[in-house]
Amino acid sequence: MHDSTKTCDGYPEGAFQTAVTGNEGNIFPEACPLPSSASGCFPPDQTPQDSVIQQMSASFGFHRPAYIKRLPPQLQDNDLRLLQANGALNIPHDALRDNLIKGYMLYIHPYMPVLDTECFLQAIFHQDNTNLVSLLLFQAVMFAGAAFADWQHLRAAGFSTRREARKSFYERAKMLYFMGSENDQLSLVQAFLLLSLWSECVDDPEGPKYWIGVCLEVAHTMGLNRDPRRYCNNIKYQRLCKRIWWSIYVREKQIELGFRQQATIVVTECDVPLLEWEDFNYGSFSSQVLHALCGLRATYNSGNQRKLAALFIEQTKLSICIGDILAAQYTAGAQPIGGTGKLTLLPKRTTIDEDEVRRCDQLLQRWFDNIPDDIRHKPSPSSCSLTEGDRIVYLHSAVLKLMYLAASSTLHRPIVTSHKSQFSSDTMALSLSRVCPAGSRIATICKDLYDIGLTRYLSTTATTFLLPAMTTLIMNMQSKGPDLYLEHFHHCKQILLQLQDTYPLAEEALNLVNFAAREAGVQIQTPPKDLSQHPF
Repeated sequence: MHDSTKTCDGYPEGAFQTAVTGNEGNIFPEACPLPSSASGCFPPDQTPQDSVIQQMSASFGFHRPAYIKRLPPQLQDNDLRLLQANGALNIPHDALRDNLIKGYMLYIHPYMPVLDTECFLQAIFHQDNTNLVSLLLFQAVMFAGAAFADWQHLRAAGFSTRREARKSFYERAKMLYFMGSENDQLSLVQAFLLLSLWSECVDDPEGPKYWIGVCLEVAHTMGLNRDPRRYCNNIKYQRLCKRIWWSIYVREKQIELGFRQQATIVVTECDVPLLEWEDFNYGSFSSQVLHALCGLRATYNSGNQRKLAALFIEQTKLSICIGDILAAQYTAGAQPIGGTGKLTLLPKRTTIDEDEVRRCDQLLQRWFDNIPDDIRHKPSPSSCSLTEGDRIVYLHSAVLKLMYLAASSTLHRPIVTSHKSQFSSDTMALSLSRVCPAGSRIATICKDLYDIGLTRYLSTTATTFLLPAMTTLIMNMQSKGPDLYLEHFHHCKQILLQLQDTYPLAEEALNLVNFAAREAGVQIQTPPKDLSQHPF
């Protein structure tokens, strides 16, 4: 066997194998007995449309998709039986697989560019046996794409809801990880990042905070928080490592912002250079890829590729600002989240430094003012004027704006909710001017996305941004009356209603918002139009 990816001098062997490797052979390990239960039958929790990785020959013939790397030799017979029984060895049929990959490429990769897409897509659609894909990472990509797959494909595969489909693929990837099916560190980091998109509830012990934690542990072991030029001579791998590290950083800040949990990464603890356009491996796709992933051509034309790269670069800069905000305004505390006793971030109500708040506000506004005009979010587009590629860029620019508004609210909310006598009138006025309009602005973005049919493509991260916005709207309705803010509140609420079929967290957010409204004594009437009925 050859190792086509051992290109980094002076680094531990195998540490920089990508998700695509040069290993050849069966998906099952060498000298490992095949499970005797293998047959054409499917366990009850599997769907007949899945093609189970075949296990029918003791001679270890060709019993896997040509693009899947075989499992490591330490897996035993019972391990393989357990993996099979839990569906972890199931590969979706080609039509569903392609649709899931398309979902990843359009809606996940632009804000989490962790794959070498050229190698990944070449392995699957060219199948030349020179590039093989980690099964764990493959299932993680399937999970990530399931939130955005066309419903007819999921229904044909036997799923009754989009949430069920996501959970099925998530459980497959999780099982592969816990059974030790992957030894390659970079593949693990990539998979962990994608799995951090799963969250059943705020208190989920294996939710985003868990996955980003194990991701950081492996990333630090590899040295991904250091300038890759120190340990890797291959420019392509340097760029991949930079994208992965900044994806980790951005994702961690999103989690901290959304869940108010303790920070882990301090920017001074890493020296990875900021991303540049050249660090993105966008390029032309083969005719086979374009044929399989219909719609990719319009999104990934040269102009949109640059815009999507620029949006992620801006997201990394915003995330650095968010790191400063969380350090300035929040501290680790033992206030329980949902009664679990987990650490969360509590406002530093007695130690807020007004100068630090103004400094962070200036950093945030300077970042916002310097967003390139061609990727700056612009409200109320005409759906008729947007091409398919424009729609994708518009969606990601809207999410960036949502993240900015959530960050601004997070910075100023502790002041607004404190006693006015603690702060100068100028500081209080500044904070009120940031927090009070934020909920309505977030609601306006949600309405625009709904009007052009993009709300179902919002990620679980966007769901966490809606909760503080709706809390702000409740606060505004409580102090100024419901008439001005009720419509905006309903725009946010109906988006959560639409997303709850996909994300369990959206359902929990709805419950929390309803509870907050009752506690505040705010009467929330049913809107005249149920936006949740917008067709998928």
